[in-house]
Order: sequence, then C-alpha cells, then structure tokens
Amino acid sequence: MKDDREFFEDFVQEHTARALAFCRSRLGARSDAEDIVQDVMLRLFSRVDQIRELKDPLPYLYRALRNAMIDRVRAKRDSAQLDFDIAAEEPQQLELESEEATLPLLQALELLPEDQREMLRMRYFDELSVAQVAEIYEIAPAAAAMRLARARAKLKSELHKLGVRDA
Repeated sequence: MKDDREFFEDFVQEHTARALAFCRSRLGARSDAEDIVQDVMLRLFSRVDQIRELKDPLPYLYRALRNAMIDRVRAKRDSAQLDFDIAAEEPQQLELESEEATLPLLQALELLPEDQREMLRMRYFDELSVAQVAEIYEIAPAAAAMRLARARAKLKSELHKLGVRDA
C-alpha cells in the first residue's frame, strides 16, 4: 500500500490538469487559476486521510476549487483590485468545435442564473456525472437531476429567444 505522500502525488498528477481547466474556464485567461489549484492541493494534502477514504475524490476537489475561486473573487472585490464574475466565459476558453457555432450557446448560458449556468457547465463542459454534481452541491442526486433538467429547459428557452431552433 502506498504511503500518504505517494498516494497524494498520484492524486495531484491525476487531477491537476482537470482542476486547472475547471478554474481557467471560470476565471478566464488572465487568472489566478494556477495559484488557486496549488493552494487547494496544499490544503488537501493535510486531509489526505479523508481523501483516501472517498470512493470518488473528484467532487471533493471541485467543491474545494469552487470555494477557493469564490473566496479569491471576494477578496479581490473587497480590496478593490479587480471585479469580475467567476462564471464569465470567453468563447476562446472553450475547446469546442467552432466559435461561430457555439456563440449562441455561450450567449444563452450567460442569460441563465449563476447556479444553473454553473451546474450545466460542470455536467456538460467539465463532464462530471450527475452524482458528482450532486456531491459538489451537497444535494441528493435526484435533486441535482431535477435542477439540471430545469437548467436545460431554461437554456433551450433562451436559445429559442436568440433564434436557435431544434435540429
């Protein structure tokens, strides 16, 4: 069996790229994503025993990253250095097929309430399961599925308002 240090090194190697992508997609290109991921990983090392016991540590990591991003934005707002929305999305940040084809989707996403937008992004852009999204939000999987269904319906409505019709 691996000792704590070896276990955590594997954990960091396995999840750092996704963690950086998660933060960068929410904070933009000129962000503190690397600092946030590093800070979170350092904090999680002190909880390596808890992480070892988790069946799926990814929701735990994403919840820690989400909280760290919120804290960073609040700190910057409080210090009046910079004011930005952690859910703001720039089309060039996404690795999707075509900017032109995805622009209406990104515009419609911006029209959704922040919680709906974030849940959809976790589920479809970050490719987390409904159960993982539920764990991040600390709600039942059925509640997460319902919220995601409502968010998809709202997104579809916003897309229709932007002139995008079902294929």
